Amino acid sequence: MTFRLFLLLGLSALAFVGTQAAQPRNNEFHPIGFDQLAGFDFGTPTLDRDRPIEPQAAALLERIPWSVRKFDGAKVVMSGFMLPVVVEDGLVREFLLMKDQQGCCYGLMPAMNEWVVVKIPAGVNSAMDETIFIYGTIKVGPQVTDGYLGGIYQIDGVFLKR
Repeated sequence: MTFRLFLLLGLSALAFVGTQAAQPRNNEFHPIGFDQLAGFDFGTPTLDRDRPIEPQAAALLERIPWSVRKFDGAKVVMSGFMLPVVVEDGLVREFLLMKDQQGCCYGLMPAMNEWVVVKIPAGVNSAMDETIFIYGTIKVGPQVTDGYLGGIYQIDGVFLKR
């Protein structure tokens, strides 16, 4: 084998390993679906901004069944539809992962347990109107920002697959 052929094969192998390393291994992430996250009636709660938020948030957490709360902090992969919320420099850095497309534009307002706030600081290209898979760490519990309840699920995303 000539040195040139050896070098070419070595560079090809490195390129292959590099592209594979960017994608997470399937056995690292637990598949979870909206059938689990939205399989209970959570209602449409609001927070009273004139009262302390912490006890209200704790009461809301108790409304989420243990079968769902047990996923808090787990590495998960989940499919759904993207609804961009924060776009910077042409990249989506935060979006809602919706169980279906009915919650977009002129559709029905989804229940609070039918969406997941996804944050990807590095940003991704928009992928509306197609099923996506998001890999990351899920947080289960009230997501309170400036005294408002923004959701009960959040995924800190590390990889998006179309």
